[in-house]
Amino acid sequence: MAFPPHPARLLARPRPATAITRAAQRPHSSRRPRVHRSGLAAIAALVALCAAAASPELLAAVHAEAIQPVPGLSTADDVALAEKAALLSLASALNNHPAFAWAGWTSASQGLSASDSKPCVQFWEFLSCDSDGRVSSINIDNPTLGTINASWANQKAPGGLSGSIPWDSLTVLQRLQAVDLSGNSISGPPFTPAISQFTELREIQLAGNRLDAPVASQASELFNLQKLDLSNNLIPGALPAGLSALTALEVLSLSSNQLADSFPLGLSALTALKQLELGNNNFNGPLPDQWSTLTGLQLLDLAGAGVVLPLPDSWAALSSLETLSLQNNNLTAPFPAFLLQLPSISDVTLFNNSLYGSLPATLWNPTKLTLVEVSSNFLNGSVPQPPAGRSADFSYSTNCLQSAPSQRPTDQCSSFYSNLPALVQAAAEKARSKGCSAVSSLQSAAAAAAAAAALLASLSLALMH
Repeated sequence: MAFPPHPARLLARPRPATAITRAAQRPHSSRRPRVHRSGLAAIAALVALCAAAASPELLAAVHAEAIQPVPGLSTADDVALAEKAALLSLASALNNHPAFAWAGWTSASQGLSASDSKPCVQFWEFLSCDSDGRVSSINIDNPTLGTINASWANQKAPGGLSGSIPWDSLTVLQRLQAVDLSGNSISGPPFTPAISQFTELREIQLAGNRLDAPVASQASELFNLQKLDLSNNLIPGALPAGLSALTALEVLSLSSNQLADSFPLGLSALTALKQLELGNNNFNGPLPDQWSTLTGLQLLDLAGAGVVLPLPDSWAALSSLETLSLQNNNLTAPFPAFLLQLPSISDVTLFNNSLYGSLPATLWNPTKLTLVEVSSNFLNGSVPQPPAGRSADFSYSTNCLQSAPSQRPTDQCSSFYSNLPALVQAAAEKARSKGCSAVSSLQSAAAAAAAAAALLASLSLALMH
């Protein structure tokens, strides 16, 4: 299927249009503003040469830098053409989606000399370039393709990218800092061993694809990486232990995959983390006490991640935490009281678990707390209401709370609390069999469960409804 012709695409001209002519011919309404990278590069080169005029040694150094931009490639033209070949291999591996022709990757070089047939000279779509005319980012995410697909007025749009990512063929892109291919239909492994060569990468966004192989251990060598988003894929297995070396990471999103492992203790080394998203996977075992080192963490998503054991009290050190998502687990524990010590906490979602005991009377002590969702648990006791004047979203239906609407039937509450000590003790035994460090806290939880069962037995269940 052929894309509608790009409105400003110049093909098969005797000589290339200048950047100014090409920019003038592109409708402003359909083009993002661009910085004239090649012009900046020329100015920078001129300044360097002028500064070197009085120093033969410096002039020689400038010349050497110009002719040795990449090991094994002797000139800047060689590098540009090698980067072009790498990008064309990417287009081929992604099944030559029609968007590449629209963007000029596969057609804009017709009729141009080799020296002018360069991605950063021709301003290929989906790319950003640095001041030296080197490719620095690739962005072909779903919103970008959606804009192109919208131009299919009378024919079926081709949809997202498919195929796999040929990291091995892209290693010449040594200035690459960001890759965003999210929201497509790309399959295969998220990385190959060649990923270790992309040492300048700061952001990788591959969310919402069909990636279906484990994360390669070589990804642990991307020491400058600040954002890694592999969420909403089909990635199986365990995470590489070496991810603990990525100490520059600020965002790690691995939610909605098929990861199956214990909660990774090594993430405690990622002290720059602001967002950690591991929800909707198949983790097991206790949550690590050591994650208390993540004092800059603002968002922690463990919804549907396989959490069954109590949250560590040491997490009271998570002083920057604003959002905690733990819904849709089988968390069998009292309400985590340490949350009330967090000065920044604003959103707490704990619905659809097996929380027991009463809600703390001081629930609303954190002044920024405006969202508490604890529906579909087995909480008992009274309901602490938000203070007057506090605008808060508080949902607590389908529990065992006293004098509250929409609670569980009495027999459900009675059955749960009767079986609770055995349930918690079974979890403690499971933790002991795995050699977990959380056994002592689980034994305390079992004692609390027994006390809760005794308390409920001594009350009139009629008061709960």
